[in-house]
Amino acid sequence: MPITLTVLAHPVDRWRLRRAVRGRGRAHPDFAAMRDAVAQELAPFAARGIDAAAVDRQWAALEGWDAEHAARLVARGGRVRARARRADHERVRWMSWAIERLARWFALPDLDLLLYFGDHIDRDPEHAPVLCFCRRRQRVGQVLIPDFEMLRGHERLDRSVDRAARGLAWEARAPRAFWRGVTTGGRFDQPGWEAIPRARLVTLAHARPDLIDARFTRLVQGADANPTLAAPEWRSAEVSPADSVRYRYLIDVDGN
Repeated sequence: MPITLTVLAHPVDRWRLRRAVRGRGRAHPDFAAMRDAVAQELAPFAARGIDAAAVDRQWAALEGWDAEHAARLVARGGRVRARARRADHERVRWMSWAIERLARWFALPDLDLLLYFGDHIDRDPEHAPVLCFCRRRQRVGQVLIPDFEMLRGHERLDRSVDRAARGLAWEARAPRAFWRGVTTGGRFDQPGWEAIPRARLVTLAHARPDLIDARFTRLVQGADANPTLAAPEWRSAEVSPADSVRYRYLIDVDGN
């Protein structure tokens, strides 16, 4: 059963996956690279198989490793229920949403899926595969899946930005690069925080305000304890994506 889901949701050629899923019932395209990756990721379980007892044992192990980021997605009759301490976490909610639709559109059987929704975990599952968003290359038993943001789509956001862009001529936009975001990408309360890409960007904006308008909208990951970032020139109110089209250039900078 996990093999079926993995074939549908492996992050090879994500845009084709999205179109296939939205097609509701059409056969999924057959990609050799996807099949090879799936076979490699599930190889540790191929010989002995995966039964309910194995899933239970791996679930107990996953909770022991990191219960705060462990979820068990129980699919029954086309509906999905999440068992997790943080069942309201965005990644859990959106993965439940995506798997529920896969179960309905592709008539998947009832199954239990184990999900680790933290950034990464350095443990190899022994009893059953664990779905994850990121892993080190040498890990086995961790099955990569598309990020929840890719699966949910952004059609409403895209439409709002397109409407705003059509209403503002290029010549009327500010000839500067623009960015707003949160202090992620590292610990901002540790030595060397100035080298974090987002910190470097805002520092550059201080030096060249004629070229760059970049500020933090919220302080996380230790930034609220950093006295330097308490200065007003580091902060700004949030700006909606649609309003950001007032600038000619938008910056994409590393973060979480």
